[in-house]
Amino acid sequence: LSLISDIIKLSELDESSLHTETEPVDLYAVAEECFKTLGSAAEQKQLSFFLEGKPSIVTGSWKLIWELVYNLCDNAIRYTPAGGTVKVTAEDCRITVSDTGIGIPKEHQSRVFERFYRVDKSRSKETGGTGLGLSIVKHVAEQHGAVISLKSEVQKGTEIQVSFPER
Repeated sequence: LSLISDIIKLSELDESSLHTETEPVDLYAVAEECFKTLGSAAEQKQLSFFLEGKPSIVTGSWKLIWELVYNLCDNAIRYTPAGGTVKVTAEDCRITVSDTGIGIPKEHQSRVFERFYRVDKSRSKETGGTGLGLSIVKHVAEQHGAVISLKSEVQKGTEIQVSFPER
């Protein structure tokens, strides 16, 4: 069901790129909603889950930006071992999700935003997910004229930052 849902989301993103309604969206408020939604998942994994920042208004679709932030946070929680940390920061037209997770090897970093791409195929059942979350992030960012940066080191963690154009 998750796979079908994510494929539908991607299909809608492909179709709606020209028809997306925009409005002022507070990145911090969106991050706060995702934080509340995923708090129990982080707690179950015994992760320290932090939200920092301040109101930061961008122009876009609240629903799509929520999808972007949710997918970044969900991935961070999935790929961070028990006892680790996930931090979400929203400020200055940027959303940053960093973790102390398993990290992404350099040779895979350019491909992680591709549909169905998985760094470690053997972990797919263990971690769940559909292999489409970061592809959804990429599509939403592109639709909003945002730029994604990724920093990651194996066994030290990952930081993904999405910088939106200033209003």
